Amino acid sequence: MVRGLEERVGVSLFNRTTRSVSLTEAGAKLFERVRGGGGHLRAHETVY
Repeated sequence: MVRGLEERVGVSLFNRTTRSVSLTEAGAKLFERVRGGGGHLRAHETVY
């Protein structure tokens, strides 16, 4: 699901290591856009 979303928007949304997962800058921007826009991703497919 997350990989599919990353492919759809064309950027990595998470930094993944064996010990942690954190948002990338693009992931944080997308999260803020979706959270502020009622949670609808379709209107926010372009991260930059």
